[in-house]
Amino acid sequence: MSQLVAGSERAKSVTAVLASKGYLDQLRAATPRDVDPARVARIVLTCVRQSEKLAACTVDSLLGAGMICAQTGLEPGPIGHAAIVPYKGKAQWQAMFKGLLHLTYRSNKVSAAQAGVVYEADEFDFEEGSAASVHWKRSLAEDRGARVAAFASINPHQGPPLVRVAGWHEIERIRKQYSKDPRSDAAWVTETDEMACKTMLKRTLKLAPISVEAGLAISYDDQSDLGKEQVVTGGEVVDQRPQSDYCNKPLGASGLVCGDQPGHEGECTP
Repeated sequence: MSQLVAGSERAKSVTAVLASKGYLDQLRAATPRDVDPARVARIVLTCVRQSEKLAACTVDSLLGAGMICAQTGLEPGPIGHAAIVPYKGKAQWQAMFKGLLHLTYRSNKVSAAQAGVVYEADEFDFEEGSAASVHWKRSLAEDRGARVAAFASINPHQGPPLVRVAGWHEIERIRKQYSKDPRSDAAWVTETDEMACKTMLKRTLKLAPISVEAGLAISYDDQSDLGKEQVVTGGEVVDQRPQSDYCNKPLGASGLVCGDQPGHEGECTP
């Protein structure tokens, strides 16, 4: 990714770099699935505009986050499949519970999957091992008491069910160990149950037959949890022209610029 952005390029507009023809072509080359490179660039640009801290992250890490969106098919936004967050001056891509559940079913290797947080008033019983099963009947009481456990179960098309259960003390340990955002609106604070479900689903997916996209999503998310740099692989740099060799005409209000040569004929293109 560093080949696209030389040291002096960091001062250039993030918009221009993300919309460069070299990056859009790299997105196309990075994944076999149908991906709209311009859409991925717009998504990353939207995230940058909504966060000053993200805008201050290195361009390489922003390019990498966009590449992961393309490779996994999980995008940040209102659907809640993923997020791009700033961490120590770099942008990190993170999978969300809904995104992992989406990949679980999209693989066509799983017939059923579920995850949940168990409260004191709930009816809950489980079995792990060769006869794995889960019985969970959520209480409809207004006060369900304290959280006591979180679980996930997956039924592959072939093989026995897979079940993982963790007591809430273990979930709290995981939260303290891996939650890097101290803000009051951080996901582990505002979406505690969803983050616990994501944790258990990810643990169970590591035992299940999954697609390449799901495997990539788990790997990148693990790197984020551990605070490691997300090393993005795939795709060759096919265009390394300097930005001055592009048309650079703004394309409406999208934030993208034209990636064709200066003085080209016809309509501008991303």
